Amino acid sequence: MKRTLYLLLALTVTLSALAAEKQRYIIGTKAPSRIATQSMRDGWAERFAQRRVRTFDSIRALAVELTPEEVAELRKSDEVRYIAPVTPIYLNELTPSTKSSPYDSTQSVPWGIDAIHARDVWKVSKGSDAVHVAVIDTGIDIGHADLHHAVMGGYDAFKNENGFPVDDHRHGTHVAGTIAAADNGLGVVGVAPNVKLWSVKVLDSHGDGSNEGLVAGVDWVIKKKAEIGGRWIMNLSLGAKGSDTAQDEIFARAIADGILVFAASGNQGLPGMDFPAAHPGVFAIGALEENGEKAWFSNFGPGLTFMAPGVNVVSSVPRGWAVVGDALLPTGERLRGVAPKGSPKGELSGEFVFCGLGRIQDIPVAGLNGKIAVVIRGNDGSGTMYFREKVRNVKNAGAKGVVIVNDDDVNKNDLDIWQLDLRTCDPTGCYTEPEWEGYVYPLTIGITAAQGEKLRAQIDKGSIEISHRNEDYAPLSGTSMSTPHAAGTAALAWSVAPNATADQMRTALIVTARDQEEAGWDWNTGYGTIDALAVAKYLNPAAFGGSTTPRRRGARH
Repeated sequence: MKRTLYLLLALTVTLSALAAEKQRYIIGTKAPSRIATQSMRDGWAERFAQRRVRTFDSIRALAVELTPEEVAELRKSDEVRYIAPVTPIYLNELTPSTKSSPYDSTQSVPWGIDAIHARDVWKVSKGSDAVHVAVIDTGIDIGHADLHHAVMGGYDAFKNENGFPVDDHRHGTHVAGTIAAADNGLGVVGVAPNVKLWSVKVLDSHGDGSNEGLVAGVDWVIKKKAEIGGRWIMNLSLGAKGSDTAQDEIFARAIADGILVFAASGNQGLPGMDFPAAHPGVFAIGALEENGEKAWFSNFGPGLTFMAPGVNVVSSVPRGWAVVGDALLPTGERLRGVAPKGSPKGELSGEFVFCGLGRIQDIPVAGLNGKIAVVIRGNDGSGTMYFREKVRNVKNAGAKGVVIVNDDDVNKNDLDIWQLDLRTCDPTGCYTEPEWEGYVYPLTIGITAAQGEKLRAQIDKGSIEISHRNEDYAPLSGTSMSTPHAAGTAALAWSVAPNATADQMRTALIVTARDQEEAGWDWNTGYGTIDALAVAKYLNPAAFGGSTTPRRRGARH
């Protein structure tokens, strides 16, 4: 056999070439990757450690750092099938919304659960421990009250080690909650509360990763399925603009091994799917609004398979991650907003009084003793009026709490960066102005202009309660949020029909999807909205006391 594989890390190079900038590549080899790796060890052990070689078991490929000269030489070898650069992947989540979330002391059922008819399946099954869902994402907070029952283990592609990777972002924990949050009377409940989760970390604290890590994560899932058996599903709420041969091979291998793969279609609002959603055999999931319409950001067109809830989806986040500032109206409606930097934590209730722009002349002559002042963001034309000045004015008049209402939601939707303890910066550094040093602000929250109108409609109808606290739940939007609804549906239905094959599951998902627009597949919504009850009844009608004959659809995905 030619010694090309040995050449992979034993290339004769000059000192200048060694100093050249290296880049990571995925290299497809004709020999199994571990044999190729052993060949690399022979003769270049010292450099091997510096090249951070990663091998894959499910495909004949490995990842390694190479110089441009090494790449050029290797491309000439008939022992190397391909060489592709390591490229970025990213999560498919939009910014947090301002919709209210549940408290930790009660449990709510997110709107998406009923939109896909999952609750109608729970009388038969809430999931099975023989169904495994691999959440390939940022990790999962295994100590979360809604998730500790479900997470069985995992893999960290950055550290290349097994275990329970920490979710240092939030995204993976949110996705996991939509799939399997416990039905325990707290927080939220997932589509299939009793299935098992595996945390596969391929995205970092910024939501970024690479095709190398993704291939490694999928490779780990394939091996884990072979090790312990069971029915397996992968959720990939992430994407990239392109693919490569290694990804093509690893996803083809996963599907051939009977793993159902669900991936986010993408959030650009454009025709065409992100990868891995665009891979053949992968279910590409678009996002629906609560009114049943396609979300504006959801990709569409060729390759789209299903639609599922993806806007204002409340789910679990790492413990204490969600910093909440909100107002509870006399009607019981909760306006979820923000707590500007500098506001103390806590909660209080009382009558509320509108105080215009928060200028001294806007404050009622009777004062605000023990009341909550509501002020509007903005200036009066005489100069900039900062939040801290408005808050100080109403506090001096006796207000115990403050609500700041945004003045223009269209052009100033920036509540997440509001702050009271504004610091002044100049070439010498940043500092707090002497008159504000140590100033104690009252409890203050910020809400949108639209929420302010709701608050105004409640004037003279009772007290409000405002709160600044940390929560373990938050609403997010994106095709990242719709994908776990679809993966959870498959997990729930597979629990009802344990003898169904992966191919039978694929057929059932497609033929039972609810048409959104045209019958069968259409450009905007694929096969339509995924339906947990319809899938479960199709696969096991006897469990629901009858039978069903769904409409025939077009070609299978």
